[in-house]
Amino acid sequence: MKLELIKIIAGHVNSLQNYRTGKINYKKITFYFVLPLLFSVLMVMLFRFNYHDQEECMIIPLSIFVSLLFGLLIFMPNSSKNFSQIQKDQLKDIGYNISYGILIAISDIFFIIIIDFMQFSLSVILL
Repeated sequence: MKLELIKIIAGHVNSLQNYRTGKINYKKITFYFVLPLLFSVLMVMLFRFNYHDQEECMIIPLSIFVSLLFGLLIFMPNSSKNFSQIQKDQLKDIGYNISYGILIAISDIFFIIIIDFMQFSLSVILL
């Protein structure tokens, strides 16, 4: 099985559509993508938040979150004959949303480790 990152992201964005009209709900996109990005940028710019000493405190909950999402993805029911087409589509959207959450959490862990390693390497070089 091949991990298709573009398919996961596109599926997550498509899950934000209105099922009655079939159009993407831009209020949801603003709420789930734009507002968190603006909030985090403002927090860093205004309050100078610095997480350099708290990497372990951020990686541990993210790792637990990823493992719980993997468990949820494994136990999610497959499309069976007893489900209607709407229920099958909703299960597919839930699968994309869970996969997107896993993808974001893993990328957060990866970037936290890379930034921590770069800061450690820089501190060793400057000594």
